[in-house]
Amino acid sequence: MKPIQNGQRFEFNIEGRFLGFAAEGHKLKYLNVGLAAENFQVKLPKHLRLTLRAGLALEDPIQVTGQGEFDPSKGTLKLKANEVRLRASAMPSQPLPAIAAPAHCALVNDAVPTSRLKIQLCHKSGCQKRGGRALDRVLEKALRDRNLCDRVDIQYTGCQKRCSTAPSLMVMPGKHLYNKVEPHHVPELIAKHFGPGPS
Repeated sequence: MKPIQNGQRFEFNIEGRFLGFAAEGHKLKYLNVGLAAENFQVKLPKHLRLTLRAGLALEDPIQVTGQGEFDPSKGTLKLKANEVRLRASAMPSQPLPAIAAPAHCALVNDAVPTSRLKIQLCHKSGCQKRGGRALDRVLEKALRDRNLCDRVDIQYTGCQKRCSTAPSLMVMPGKHLYNKVEPHHVPELIAKHFGPGPS
C-alpha cells in the first residue's frame, strides 16, 4: 500500500467486524468497524442507511469499500462507504441490501417512523465503557428469550446527554427514562413494559 500524501484522496477496502452504528443528531450516519486492535468510523451514504439496519448483527464479519481522505492539519481521517458486504467464509461476499433480516432483534434508525415499541440505548463510547456493551447483550437476549423481537426494537442512539448517569436507556412510546441501568435490572424492566416472559 502506498503512503498517503497530505490531503490525498484514496480508495479503501476494510475487512473487519461490525461494532454498531453511530448517530449524528437524530440520524444514523456512521458504521463502526473493528479491525484487529483498531476501530474505524465510516460515513454511510443515504441509500445504505436504511438497508443496513436490518441486515447486521454485532460482530458480523463485513467488508467495506469506499473513499477516504486524510487531513494532516487536523490529523483526521475521513472514510465514506460506497458498499458494505457481509462476509462469510463458505461463500463469496454478498451485498447487504439483498440479504434477509437476521434472527436477532432489529436495530432501527430513529429517523424512520415506526409504530413498534422501542428501547433507545446510547451507543457512544462513554456509555459503552460504563456498562452499555453488557447491557446491549443482555437486552437482546432478554427480548429474544421472551419472543419479543417481533414487537420491540433496540434503537442505538447518539449521545443522550446523560453521561454522568450512564448507561441510560429510554422505553418508547412514553419516554420512560432509566439511568445507571445494570444487566440484572433488565428482566424487571422488560416485564414492566412488555409483559412477563413465558412461564
